[in-house]
Amino acid sequence: MQSFRSLIITFAACLSLFSPAVGAEREELLKLKAPPPAARSVLPAELKIQPVKFARAIVRAKPEPWARIEVTVPKARSEVDYLTWSETDDALDPATVQTIFAEEMIAARIPVAGAGRSLFGEEAPSDLQVGVIVSDMKGRLCRGCGFSTPWMSWVGDVVMDARWEVYSQLGARVIATIDTRGGFTAPGRGLAGSPQRLVYEALRDNIRRLIASEDFQKALAVRSDVEAQTRPQNRTLALQTTKPVSLQEAANAVVTIYAGDAMGSGVLITPDGDILTNHHVAGSSGKVRLRWSDGTDTIGEVIGSDRRRDVALVKTSPKAQPIAVRVKSLELGETVFAIGTPLDKSLANTLTRGIVSGTRLIDGLPMIQSDVAIDHGNSGGPLLDEKGQIVALTVARLEPDGIGRDISFFIPIADALKALGIQPPAS
Repeated sequence: MQSFRSLIITFAACLSLFSPAVGAEREELLKLKAPPPAARSVLPAELKIQPVKFARAIVRAKPEPWARIEVTVPKARSEVDYLTWSETDDALDPATVQTIFAEEMIAARIPVAGAGRSLFGEEAPSDLQVGVIVSDMKGRLCRGCGFSTPWMSWVGDVVMDARWEVYSQLGARVIATIDTRGGFTAPGRGLAGSPQRLVYEALRDNIRRLIASEDFQKALAVRSDVEAQTRPQNRTLALQTTKPVSLQEAANAVVTIYAGDAMGSGVLITPDGDILTNHHVAGSSGKVRLRWSDGTDTIGEVIGSDRRRDVALVKTSPKAQPIAVRVKSLELGETVFAIGTPLDKSLANTLTRGIVSGTRLIDGLPMIQSDVAIDHGNSGGPLLDEKGQIVALTVARLEPDGIGRDISFFIPIADALKALGIQPPAS
């Protein structure tokens, strides 16, 4: 198929390049009419939905004439031809498809990974990815047709068949397949620009039909047992308080956490496999993947979470020895160390050093301020004292105008434990 981006410019010169359609196909396209548009669904606010991320779109239409194109030229006759799919077609721009997908999901109250992402703010890590195969499409497009249509505007109809797949990264399998058939009819005065705009609006209609699908909503629903487990509750954990370790030993207890396509850090606090991290790293997920310092992976289950204090508790099979916690207050100027996985998984167990710069109240919550260097991926990792004891959890870095400063914030360990219903040990 000739690219839509060059269609308007080269149409007259390329009529002879397209395969002629047989009479029945010509008649079918000439009478093509899109189905009535789907209404935009808005899911109930109380419905617990997992975040999603758009993965890819593939066009696998049949190699036959799919669209009737007519172009009217002022004071001249109309030119008509038929477009045929080719395997080399660049039919759908990934960025445009992703934008339309995000717009419709957000309008339906479905969280989208990566939409409005900030450094350490409340974002939507996604285990679930959505892809689409456009299996068939028909179009009847005309530029400048009708008395009320401007010459450079397109009118007509597009009908699209799509197969959607919902893929769980953690389970490494497709958990739902949904077929939709939608379309778009251009308004009376048409759409200015490329005729591909009609194709994208037909895709938007299919996305709305996907959202309305009961199977899609079931695939995204958070299990009720997971939601119940994340409520804070009183827990008695085998926390250690008097076991200084080297920084190397402490690094072995720090893990990289993969929650869908998001990455953060966490730290082992008990020999039974209890790991502390941030809510915005793992709290919205039922299960996460953990990578240890030796390169091995385990699956962790989120068993506790507090959104306001931004902490979460994950249970797994431990591959290291836990680090002791220190609830005693830090001194101004005391040396501290942060360990985590900044920016990229290849930088796991990065150690940085700083001092305690102060204590602050942010949104009414106590925070430890330090000049220790942290970045994307450090979230949920530990802040340690010189004895390798956990004193706080990494949570944020000040970035005015998008530029990082040597001002980082950490959740005091006693506050993190309390928010999760864990009895802090005596200081």
